[in-house]
Amino acid sequence: MRLLSTDTQFGLTVKYFEDPNCCPQYGVISHVWGKDELLYVDIVNSDYDRTWDNYKKVVACCEAARRRRLQYVWINTCCIDWRSDLEVREAVNSRFAWYKKAVLCFAFLEDVPSSNNPSAKNSAFRTSRWFTTDWTLQDL
Repeated sequence: MRLLSTDTQFGLTVKYFEDPNCCPQYGVISHVWGKDELLYVDIVNSDYDRTWDNYKKVVACCEAARRRRLQYVWINTCCIDWRSDLEVREAVNSRFAWYKKAVLCFAFLEDVPSSNNPSAKNSAFRTSRWFTTDWTLQDL
């Protein structure tokens, strides 16, 4: 299992834990994939631009986790090597367990402004694309 360090001062770092039962406490982010997601291969190759919206999403998740004293987060786009069919298959089969072991889940609803009132009848929160994903119940 790979986890992303929440210490982003010098860039993004992914660490591999051979035994997922012996890894440190971590948070996860539940999000809808967008255009130009920051991927594991981008992090390993340091091939990303800090101005990308999806880089900012990852860093914001890391900062939120660090404020809660977590050293690591699991983000599917950053912690799975999507070029490997075997790894993707393992991730699909393990995802529920990885979410269950997380101490905190951050939901990132990019289409909901922070000023939005979720209780309002026609709020952006109620119509967020996040609620249409296959994994939402598992993430929760």
